[in-house]
Amino acid sequence: MLTQKKKLWIVREREKDILSIKDIASAQKVSRRTVERLWRAYIENGSSALEDKPKGRPKQEIPKQVRN
Repeated sequence: MLTQKKKLWIVREREKDILSIKDIASAQKVSRRTVERLWRAYIENGSSALEDKPKGRPKQEIPKQVRN
């Protein structure tokens, strides 16, 4: 799993446009696809795309009528 720090490093290196996607992926031991996906999300949604998302399905409130 990518930490926040690694995600930020990937985006910064991609912005510099010095290293290739392949080199960035190799440096962080992730696939090129992961770098591309992270970059696209960053371009579309800004820095909020770098934040971790909750995993799994959201909890659903059980109505009071059913609970009792």
